[in-house]
Amino acid sequence: MSRVALFLRAINLGPHNKLNMKELKTCLEKAGLGEATTYLQSGNIVLDTYEDVSKIAVLANEAIKQDFGKDIIVFTRTLLQLSKIINSNPLRIHESDPSRLFVVFVNSHLDAKLLDFLTDNLSTGEKLEYLNDVIYFYTPYGAGQSKLAPKLSGPKIGGSARNWNTLTKVAQMLVPK
Repeated sequence: MSRVALFLRAINLGPHNKLNMKELKTCLEKAGLGEATTYLQSGNIVLDTYEDVSKIAVLANEAIKQDFGKDIIVFTRTLLQLSKIINSNPLRIHESDPSRLFVVFVNSHLDAKLLDFLTDNLSTGEKLEYLNDVIYFYTPYGAGQSKLAPKLSGPKIGGSARNWNTLTKVAQMLVPK
């Protein structure tokens, strides 16, 4: 059995892509993906599964489409992968402000032109680093006040952001009991 974290992109933010976490848990379990535990209302799930971890994102997406009629991008990470993200944090100095430090999961490698676009949109005090196919982003104003934050999850990037608090809590949930 493997344990894997699922991070669903852009659910329960505003009026679109509303998913009840209890119903989502049932959906994933009914699809045979394993035992699901949700965290918060923003699409964070820990799955104990016998399925091939490399196939979980596609299988979860298909189950959500079938049950809810929504095409939701699903990012998956194992404990080893999340530990690497946490331990490699190039913005470690901002871990003391965890609600304003974000990790953005992306599905594909970002090219230099796109990274230039992102850094050109940083406001004063904001910082952005790209490492291991993850964007680390700090905004001293909070995501709601940042001009760049919505672009990180927009169609150009297609990422899914989690603040440091959420990321580390989900990583803790992946540790075997």
